[in-house]
Amino acid sequence: AAAAERSLFGKIDIEGSEWGAFAAAHVSTLKKFRQLVVEFHSLQEVHKHPDYLKAMLKLQLAGFRVVHLHGNNNVPMFDTTDYKIPQVVEVTFDSSAQPIATCLQDQQMHPLDMPNIAGTAELPLAHLPSF
Repeated sequence: AAAAERSLFGKIDIEGSEWGAFAAAHVSTLKKFRQLVVEFHSLQEVHKHPDYLKAMLKLQLAGFRVVHLHGNNNVPMFDTTDYKIPQVVEVTFDSSAQPIATCLQDQQMHPLDMPNIAGTAELPLAHLPSF
């Protein structure tokens, strides 16, 4: 509670519990962090997407923007008619990133991106629906 606003960096990989943790978190607590790196799990579970949206809206309300994502190659992609996303994705959020006019639909690789499982090919790049 004593940490100054935007003074912390957080890294979270809690095997699916991240969704509920962010949905339940107080915005004032989230605002203590400047950056968050989160591994989100089970994106293929479409029936849970309303709960996932609650978590993402809370992060947005706390001022975070997605600045990078990278699929975890320990499980395959989740393909639908409209989009193709990793089932497990690592997302970097930054509270100081400038807003952009529209969401990007296609993932961009960074030179430092590496497969999570060595010796296994990287996942194909994600393609997100447009809104």
